[in-house]
Amino acid sequence: MDKYLEETSRQSFEEDVLWARICENLETLERIEEEGIELQSKGRSIIKNGTYVAAKQPKHKDIEENWILAIVVGYISERKSYEVEDADRDEASNRPGERFLVPSKNVLIIPKPGEMWLPEFPKSATVIALYPGTTCFYKADVVLPPSKITIPLKYLLTFEDDDNAERYVDAHYVLDVPKETK
Repeated sequence: MDKYLEETSRQSFEEDVLWARICENLETLERIEEEGIELQSKGRSIIKNGTYVAAKQPKHKDIEENWILAIVVGYISERKSYEVEDADRDEASNRPGERFLVPSKNVLIIPKPGEMWLPEFPKSATVIALYPGTTCFYKADVVLPPSKITIPLKYLLTFEDDDNAERYVDAHYVLDVPKETK
C-alpha cells in the first residue's frame, strides 16, 4: 500500500511540474506574439508586418551596409528575406521611405516604446543604437544603463567616431551587436 501511495504521489508531482511548464510556455508564446513575432509551423519565426526593426542595408543601396530604422512590410519565404521600408520619410513629399529586400539574418526586432528587453546591457558593453536625430544605428559603448540614471528607460552612450560625446538614447533603440558586426 505504501508503495502505491508513493508511486501515485510521484506521478502527481510529475504531472504538476509538466503542467507548470506548459503554462510557462503558453505565457512565453503570448509574449512573443505581443512583441510582433508570428510562429510558423516549421519552427521558424516570422516578424509581423508593421513591426519596427533595425535592418542592414544591402550593398547596392549603401556601400557601408549601415543598419537603419525600418518597418517590415512583407516576408518572402522562398528567399528567406523581408521586404522593409526605410522609416525615414521623404520630408518634401511626405512619401514613405524606400523599400528593399533584406535577408532575415540582417533584421533585428526593436522593442515597442517604453519596453526594454532584459537583461539590460551593462556599463562598457558594446551595442548598436539609433543615433539621436537620425534613423541610423551605429556602434556605441554603454556609459550608464537605465537602472543607473534618473531618466527612465534611457541609456547614456558614447558612439564610435563621435569624439567621446555622451548621448542619451531610448532603451528600445539600443540593441545587441549583430554577430557579423562584433
